[in-house]
Amino acid sequence: MAPPTEQAARARIDAILANCGWDIQDPQAVNLASRVGVAVREFPLKHGYGTAA
Repeated sequence: MAPPTEQAARARIDAILANCGWDIQDPQAVNLASRVGVAVREFPLKHGYGTAA
């Protein structure tokens, strides 16, 4: 589990993006065609590329 400060920051950033019209999605249910602005929460990349956060 992430430290409370990171969780609070993620919640605040998600709220800001949502207020700007972005669709915030979990990596297990990504739909990049849902709207023009899509933000995907942290997800693993292919081996050798690290992670996206």
